[in-house]
Amino acid sequence: MCMRFELTPERLHQIEAKLQRRLRHPRPKGPALRNYLDDEDEPSHDELKYDDKGFCIEDGRLLRYNGDDDAVSIPEGVTEIGSRAFSYCTALASVTIPDSVAKIGYNAFEGCASLKSVTIPEGVTEIGSGAFLGCLALASASIPASVTSIGNGAFIVCKSLAEIRYEGTTEQWKAVEKGGDLNAGGPAQQVTCTDGNVELE
Repeated sequence: MCMRFELTPERLHQIEAKLQRRLRHPRPKGPALRNYLDDEDEPSHDELKYDDKGFCIEDGRLLRYNGDDDAVSIPEGVTEIGSRAFSYCTALASVTIPDSVAKIGYNAFEGCASLKSVTIPEGVTEIGSGAFLGCLALASASIPASVTSIGNGAFIVCKSLAEIRYEGTTEQWKAVEKGGDLNAGGPAQQVTCTDGNVELE
């Protein structure tokens, strides 16, 4: 269930300021990442085991990406992109998400300031809160009709996001459980569905 929150101008400013502070400093690797993300739930470095492409995957869940590539293809078989898996991977310009993914966790791509477009594949049912927070170069996003839940501020502070496409009908979009302020701080004013447009709340 999505809990809606009231995003005040002051809170939006705080989010933007925090984003800019983090973007001024490169995302560290190793043990320092936990402090950088300021998240006590962040796994310790010793708990994470990476493959040769920089992915840490456990039981189908992509916990963390530790690489510097500008184009990344998430491996087939991943069913969940974990919270903050790619956060502040500022070099990341494009990402290919496989059809096996069903969930994109909260803040999964937070601060991926170079990410330009994202196509979320059919089969994804849940997009977490702040999933694409602060993806400053993100110009377009495509959401499949399989999505049933989108968390608060999923595309918040995406300053270039002019187009949000939904691959279902307007009625299907209205039935999606949505948190508040889907794209606060971004230019998109509506979602383009297969049979028309819906104004964003």
